[in-house]
Amino acid sequence: MTVASDIERTLLRRILRGEYEPGTRLPTVRQLATEFGTTIPTIQRTIARLEAQGLIRARQGSGLLVLDPKANGNINLLSDWFDALWDQPTRATDLLDQVLTIRVAISMALVDLMPPPTPELAVGFSEVMTAEGVEAIRDADVRFSQQMLEHAGNFAITILFNTVEHLVRTVDGLAYAFYADAALHRRTLTAFLEHSIQHSEESRKKLHAALVEWNAAATGRFRAYREMALTERRAREQPTEAPKKPKKRGGRGARA
Repeated sequence: MTVASDIERTLLRRILRGEYEPGTRLPTVRQLATEFGTTIPTIQRTIARLEAQGLIRARQGSGLLVLDPKANGNINLLSDWFDALWDQPTRATDLLDQVLTIRVAISMALVDLMPPPTPELAVGFSEVMTAEGVEAIRDADVRFSQQMLEHAGNFAITILFNTVEHLVRTVDGLAYAFYADAALHRRTLTAFLEHSIQHSEESRKKLHAALVEWNAAATGRFRAYREMALTERRAREQPTEAPKKPKKRGGRGARA
């Protein structure tokens, strides 16, 4: 990681965490260069990248204005947002809940667009249903999702699904939240496949209910995972008290 990338990540985390609130101004370029012990051109390159992401606005004579990441950010920020909220399980879980709510809508739209399943999809479905362990289920599920997306042939939905799959691979605790309950995941996937075949109102309601149940379980596991990870991390970072040296016995006046 370059110096500029490291500084960008630090400033990005501060913005996403709200340490630099929307409407306030960042320290000046010169102040940031002093803080990070680097050159003004390096800070200027970092500022340009943050501005390109819609997080700040740099104007001559008015400083570096912090913009609202919720109003100006894009889906590429999601992974960084989860990372920035590592010590705030509640906020991280709220963010996941919003992502999964959108995922439900996308999943329902995907089924509506899909032609009848093919033998290749049946093979992919079987691989997910027989996979064991979080990582194996995750990998099989990603492959099956990609097969379904290719089968549906919708570019926009593919982009959104790819974003979620990237999060599953990069956000700490997300794969566990998604796939720790293999039985629930299989029931949800079965409801998905049944609706893709039947396309009835009943199968649609069944799929929606399954997705809502799956989301609730996933967000609950994610929060519990983050809270436990935070407790363990703080325990590791807490300085331990040095053991007291035993008092010496003997010396002048000591009895033999």
